[in-house]
Amino acid sequence: MGFFEKLLGNKAAEEQKKKEAEERRARANAALRK
Repeated sequence: MGFFEKLLGNKAAEEQKKKEAEERRARANAALRK
């Protein structure tokens, strides 16, 4: 059980990191367009 919970936690953390990276990229692009 603990193993799978850790696996799901890592997956969620990766998704969060990906989302944050995309948001940062979007903000950078928006700043360049101004």
